[in-house]
Amino acid sequence: MLRRISLCLVVVLALSCLVVTAAPNFSGKWVLNKDQSEVRTRDGEKPDVTMTVEQTAEALNVKQESSSQFMNREYNLKLNGQPQEIAGRGGRNSTYTPTWENEVLVITRVRENQQGEKMTSTEKWQLSADGKTLTIASKTPTPDGERESKMVFQKQ
Repeated sequence: MLRRISLCLVVVLALSCLVVTAAPNFSGKWVLNKDQSEVRTRDGEKPDVTMTVEQTAEALNVKQESSSQFMNREYNLKLNGQPQEIAGRGGRNSTYTPTWENEVLVITRVRENQQGEKMTSTEKWQLSADGKTLTIASKTPTPDGERESKMVFQKQ
């Protein structure tokens, strides 16, 4: 009897670990919460941003539309941990590498600037426990030093 109870406990613990470590699903339509976000456009204003995300076990498809044209983007990213080249503005491609740190999706982007220097930036995507808030924290190198931003989205 004690052996059966022990076996049941082991199975329950193993299953609960699987549930805890399952990758979050970012699918949905998201709208930027300007009050909670720390992001500015080139003119110093916080933009209007809407993002539509479709996620499967294999890929993340993102379409971001903004009142600031330079923030408009659309891309498909395979979630296999492998580097992949994605077309960028001005004919310059970037290499994106997605990895998981527990429940946080980390997207590392390497690109060349106008001077031909390689620049590495990161985005960390994190979903709230209730699944209604998506926070994307970014670090991007600039000529004036590293720029950090935080975009907080509410699910629609």
